[in-house]
Amino acid sequence: MGINLFLNDYYKLLKTLKDNEIQVGEVKYCPLSQTEIGKIVGFNQTKVFKMLQVLREQNYVIVYKDLRGKYQVSEKGIKIINFMEKGVD
Repeated sequence: MGINLFLNDYYKLLKTLKDNEIQVGEVKYCPLSQTEIGKIVGFNQTKVFKMLQVLREQNYVIVYKDLRGKYQVSEKGIKIINFMEKGVD
């Protein structure tokens, strides 16, 4: 179980977005729908929607080219992931 016991739902969502990114040219983004993301993290679509709203408002996630269902983890979000993973090794 380790550190995962202490990680909250927002981190799980942020990490899932990052882990499921694809790269198109120079750009990385997560093409998964909110329903697909929810299935991965074990949340319903409504919870994912609300959490993504918060992450977007706080600038941890960006909507890629204003396309629905295409999310990028911002530099701010990547810093959080990197910080959380430092203690995992």
